[in-house]
Amino acid sequence: MNETAGMLEARLALIERIRRVEHALAHAEQARVAMALLKGRSHDLGNSVQIVKLSAQEIARRLADRPDIAELVTDMAGAADHASGLLQEMMSSARPLDRKIAGPVVSHGVRAAIEAARPALLAPLELRIELDDTVHSYCAADELEALVLASALDASTATRISFVLRERLVQGKRWVELLRVDDRQQFGDGELAHMFEESSLLRVVAGCAKEAQGAVSLSPVRGGIELAVELPVAPPFQSQ
Repeated sequence: MNETAGMLEARLALIERIRRVEHALAHAEQARVAMALLKGRSHDLGNSVQIVKLSAQEIARRLADRPDIAELVTDMAGAADHASGLLQEMMSSARPLDRKIAGPVVSHGVRAAIEAARPALLAPLELRIELDDTVHSYCAADELEALVLASALDASTATRISFVLRERLVQGKRWVELLRVDDRQQFGDGELAHMFEESSLLRVVAGCAKEAQGAVSLSPVRGGIELAVELPVAPPFQSQ
C-alpha cells in the first residue's frame, strides 16, 4: 500500500500544528533562561538602584545651598525610583520556572490526537487506554496533542504502531505513562541514543514532556522500538 495525496496532505497539516507548538516551546525556554538570569541578578540590581537613591539623597543634603545642582539631583533620584519600579514590575510578572497548572484530562487528549493522526499514516494505530478519565497531567492541551502527534509521525515508516496509556505508581508518586511501540528494527542501541538529536519530532516529544515536568526515553524491545513518555499526575482541582 502506497501513500496517497490525501495522506501526505494530512501529514503536512499535522506537522504544521506540531511546529507551532515547537516554536512556542522554544520561546518558553528562552523566557526561562532570561527569567533565571534576571532572578539571579535581581538582588545585585536592587542594591545598585538603592545605592543611587541614597547617593542622590546625600548629595542633596550636602549641597542644599546649591540650587543649580538641585535639578540634577532630583533627576537622579527620579531615575532611580523609576528603575526600582521597573525591576519590581519585571519580577512580579516573571513566569514561574516550574509549571504548576494542570492541563486537560489526559485520556481525552490522547484519544483525540490518535484519531487526528490516523489519516496521515499507512500503519494502523492501536490505542489501549488503561487510565481513568479523571486523570490530569501538567501538559497543556496543545502540547499534549503535539506530543502524541509527533510520537505517531516519528514512526511513520513502521508497519505496526501501538500506544498504551496507563498510570504507574513510583515511590508513592503517581505518573501517567504513554508507551509507543513500533516494529522498526533497523536501529541498534547506539543509534537509539542519538535519535533525539537527529529527529525533530522526538525533540518536540521531549520538549513537551519537559514542559510538563516529565521525561522521555527510547529503548529496544522484541520486534521493535519502545518510546516511553512519563508525566507526573496533576491534582484535578488545579486543572484549567
